Amino acid sequence: MTIGQKFLVYLTLFAFLPSTVVIYIGWYLSCREIRSVNDQNLLALHAQVTAQIENFIGDGLELARAMGQSPPVVEHVAQFEPGSTHETLLIRTLANATTLDPVFFNSSGILNLYGLNIVDSDASRIRKDEANSAWYTRVLSNETVQLVLDRDQLGRFNGLVFSAPVRNADQRVLGVIRNRYEITAIQKIMYEANVSLGPGTYLTVVAEGQLMADGFDYKRIGLPIPEFEATQERTLAWGHFSGAAHADRLVLQNLNTAPWTLILVQPFERYTRQERHIGITLLFLGFCLFALISLAALSVSRQIVFPLREVQSKAALLAQGQLHLHIEEAGPRETQQLAKYLNEMAARLEDLLEDLNQQIHNRKQAESAVLALNAELEMRVEQRTQELAEINRELESFSYSVSHDLRSPLRAVDGFSRALEEDYGHLLDSAGLNYLARIRRGAQRMGQLIDDLLRFSKLSRTELVLKTCDLGQMTAQIFEDLQASEPNRKVKWRIHPVTSVQADANLIHVALENLAQNAWKFTAQREEAVIEFGQFEENHEQIFYFRDNGAGFDPAFADKLFGVFQRLHDQNEFPGTGIGLATVQRIVHKHNGRIWANAQVDHGACFYFTLPSF
Repeated sequence: MTIGQKFLVYLTLFAFLPSTVVIYIGWYLSCREIRSVNDQNLLALHAQVTAQIENFIGDGLELARAMGQSPPVVEHVAQFEPGSTHETLLIRTLANATTLDPVFFNSSGILNLYGLNIVDSDASRIRKDEANSAWYTRVLSNETVQLVLDRDQLGRFNGLVFSAPVRNADQRVLGVIRNRYEITAIQKIMYEANVSLGPGTYLTVVAEGQLMADGFDYKRIGLPIPEFEATQERTLAWGHFSGAAHADRLVLQNLNTAPWTLILVQPFERYTRQERHIGITLLFLGFCLFALISLAALSVSRQIVFPLREVQSKAALLAQGQLHLHIEEAGPRETQQLAKYLNEMAARLEDLLEDLNQQIHNRKQAESAVLALNAELEMRVEQRTQELAEINRELESFSYSVSHDLRSPLRAVDGFSRALEEDYGHLLDSAGLNYLARIRRGAQRMGQLIDDLLRFSKLSRTELVLKTCDLGQMTAQIFEDLQASEPNRKVKWRIHPVTSVQADANLIHVALENLAQNAWKFTAQREEAVIEFGQFEENHEQIFYFRDNGAGFDPAFADKLFGVFQRLHDQNEFPGTGIGLATVQRIVHKHNGRIWANAQVDHGACFYFTLPSF
């Protein structure tokens, strides 16, 4: 389709839209006014009938409540005996109640707590067992006034039952009073209202999914009715109620005094008759308007289409990449401006294309530089890896040298000192023997230091093997071993429940053992030592701790605790190599945890550590 044909089609559509809008707005406003007035009338009538039905139900419920609370009725029911004066007076009271509405009040009766009809204004119902009646069971279960629909043997509604409990002065239920009305009482209210509705419009009441009362055709009573969404507020809706092809106009509302839905039905035809007449009139006016606008559009198109064709052909060449092409600025002012904008756009595109080519060139150079840098980084990483491997080999060689070359002289010093003490000890005085003992202790201590240093150096090269560890069980076993090593010491162990963690079992056992031995050592001078292991949560982090009542330390020197060979107490007072806490710190850090301590001199110490989840 050419641009001229498209332009003509668009102008025709432009002519069609105003006429369509005029028709629609006029028709819509007229229909809305008609429907608004009609809906207001329906709502008013529905409200009037709702009030009449609810007044009728309210009066029935109030009468049942009043009769159930009447002192004569309560007295006669409490002292009731068949054939007694109480029975006669109750029958007379119930018969007088039926005279209040002789047309629709069918009967009134009283049942005892076993469901037996002991008194009734209808003699045929006396001594009848109605324990399974819905209204009877509902009153006894709720102990309130109830309205229940009564049904015949075929399941159709044939009565309204207002029931209430009979209570004595102590509010104890003595029985149930039942007033039965004809179902036609509701039918009569709607029939009288139908007189003002006009042809085809009627009222109906739906209860328990069936038609209970109908102001249009009483033969429809008992038919199953589809459910409609209704609330306590009056609602306007469209729905298929009468079976017509089009949905009826409905006014729905649930009654406040009964579980019923009152529905006012108006056929669709009542709405559409006037709307069709208005629509035909407006359609004719709209057609005339469309014809006038189309003629005007055809005249205007001839002055615009031809210049646009020239611009279109040149724009197609621009789209093919001929950016140097210049479009002649001719025709109407709008067409001239369009040609001018296209020329400016072509010039701008040439500049942008040149900039883009330059950016592509720069980006390729940058990518080449990044690739070269990545290659250099990979080479450096490989070089550092080789250097690290060489350092590890040198460290292993050093460890072997320490283990082999240093241990031999120490064993010789210790061995010859022991031989000298055994073979020539009788020739030495006490000072000489003391010197020999000190030489041996120094050699043994040096050997212990070498062993601890070797274990400490291996920690950094040990790969973690994570598994679930029960720290409480580990600590209990360590405490048992310590107690067995010195059974004469009095130590009170406190191991609180702790959660399991993911950790290297061997390393974490070494850390717990060092912390326990540290607490065991510094509580040696206490007559009754207390060592405690537990856990608490702070800032969503699980923190474990060892607490003791031992010698403690000066908190000003806490930063030296975890250094190798750093000691805060004299060797003669508390022996040790000064590597245990450094080992614990290395293990905790290897698990990405933290460790710290708090203490006071002669008031014990507490070591804290964390083990994050892996």
